Amino acid sequence: YIAVAGKAAGTGIPFPGGPVPSGLVLRTAGAFVVVLDDALRGVRFGARLSTLNAEATSVEMVDDLLYVTGVNDGALVLKNSYATTGSAFFTVLNSRATGTNALVYSTAFGTNATPQNLVVQRGLHTQDPLVVILGDGTGAVLPVPTRALSTTPNDLWLVTFDPAQRGGTSLYASTYLPGSAVETLSGGTTLSMVALPS
Repeated sequence: YIAVAGKAAGTGIPFPGGPVPSGLVLRTAGAFVVVLDDALRGVRFGARLSTLNAEATSVEMVDDLLYVTGVNDGALVLKNSYATTGSAFFTVLNSRATGTNALVYSTAFGTNATPQNLVVQRGLHTQDPLVVILGDGTGAVLPVPTRALSTTPNDLWLVTFDPAQRGGTSLYASTYLPGSAVETLSGGTTLSMVALPS
């Protein structure tokens, strides 16, 4: 299967004139994710995640689970969330379920934070995977603990969630990347990463 995520401006999600999948939440536009069959002939699953100004920036599919991150506009559907407000979102969906049963985990996080990519990290010592999100944003503020690699605010950052947990315990780790505090203004970006089993 092929997972696609992004931002749509109308109700013809994912493609104008094409099928409109039954949504987790029936929104008219905004962040969406769809799963297509390998032959690109049909939509297996689809969900609209938020409203007009939201955008899904990265998706990864592992088995039947979809891991999606992006920019939040305040209308995100939440479940077991770390935070109820924030400029970014992270959502986990079960592509074999329908309606609200498809929602496994969903949270907002950060201020002025723009997620760029995510990877699902399968642990050698844990059954449930961790999800690492990296991003940027001018003046980004993240929930960074004192034991992090860097607690000095920077426009480049990493956040790790454990979506098997609930509430505050679902935030597994976070850090700013060491360096100038104006990386984004100076053209710095974070676009790619790899997470190895730990």
